[in-house]
Amino acid sequence: MTSVSACKYELSEPSVPKRGQLRLMSSLRLAGVAADRAIRQIAQAPTGGGPDVPGCPPEIAYGSDAIVLRVRSAAGQTEIMLRYSGCVGNGFDDGTGVRGLTAAAAAPFTAGPNALVMLSSPVYEVLTPHD
Repeated sequence: MTSVSACKYELSEPSVPKRGQLRLMSSLRLAGVAADRAIRQIAQAPTGGGPDVPGCPPEIAYGSDAIVLRVRSAAGQTEIMLRYSGCVGNGFDDGTGVRGLTAAAAAPFTAGPNALVMLSSPVYEVLTPHD
């Protein structure tokens, strides 16, 4: 693993005139051993995605923001979508499979400038360390 760039985007912004345009909110970068360790944590997360909260209105179903992970390695570049702010689709989606959110897997990408502000109760319970 060479590096992972974690770019947090706002998915819905009323002032954006064209649908589909995203606004970069923040970003961070992991390199070397830290990047490798972070990707291994995602691989250890349970398959199937979640936690989700069924029954929410479609306009807020996928949340207001998400983090795109741009993973670089000797094999090339790939992307993983990290969703956490909605009612459905939460987890790590690499385009072929979805893994569930875990505190260990999300922590490297949701620190510092990418800190998460508002979460649904089920997501909060999973991502917040409890003593």
